Amino acid sequence: MSSLPPPPPSPPPPSGWAPPTSSGGWGPPPVTVQPWRSLQGLSTALTVLLIVVAVLAAGGVGAFLHRDQVWSDGSLSELDEADDIVAGTAGLLILAGVAVFVVLVVWTYRAARNLEALGRPSPTLGAGWAIGGWFIPFANLVLPFLVLRDVWKGGEPGVPRGDPRWKQVPVGAPLIVWWSLWVASWVAWAVLQNLDDDEFLTTTEEVRRNTAWGSVAMGLSALAAVAAIVALRAMTRRQHAAWSAQTGVGPAGFPVPGRP
Repeated sequence: MSSLPPPPPSPPPPSGWAPPTSSGGWGPPPVTVQPWRSLQGLSTALTVLLIVVAVLAAGGVGAFLHRDQVWSDGSLSELDEADDIVAGTAGLLILAGVAVFVVLVVWTYRAARNLEALGRPSPTLGAGWAIGGWFIPFANLVLPFLVLRDVWKGGEPGVPRGDPRWKQVPVGAPLIVWWSLWVASWVAWAVLQNLDDDEFLTTTEEVRRNTAWGSVAMGLSALAAVAAIVALRAMTRRQHAAWSAQTGVGPAGFPVPGRP
């Protein structure tokens, strides 16, 4: 029997470090990277839905003007039909708007999470605000824009991952135009709702006022829908181009920068 004492136990690994790597020694703990998720499918769905919104809103302008003409002509027999056309168009527009809202919230959240995959540190708001920001009255006129602003900036392909200068990228005109038109349409709808809050339209002045604000609200909604298509598709392309620039992998349907 050997008289040598047993060997001392091995020291514990340093706190916060991972097990030995294949090359020996202690390495840093593995870093969990947010997986990239394509925006193409959601962008396509939003494009289709927003086209529907734009068509319905443009038709709504015609419905308001038609009702005003019927009232001016004194065709009371056609007035109920004209009112039904206005109400029906508005109802369809609300349904289409709800569909756009649902898909847009999902798109915004995914785009905000993709900022993590692109290595864009310290966004103005966390990804959770890409959902919650839409549901706070009045604040929803600002908070989602702050998230979308970061999405636009974070999609700059020329900024390397981890570089804080991504926040210095200017915001593109498509996003600013879309959001300005959306806020303007929201205000116009709020005024129209306030006008219709009490009684049915009974005088020419009430009809003319209702027609004016209704046409403005519908027209701004149509323009905002078209602007949203341009802005959302631009932000989608930017994020995909940034991902391609970092990885060399072009998502389906989006070319890798520098290739035909």
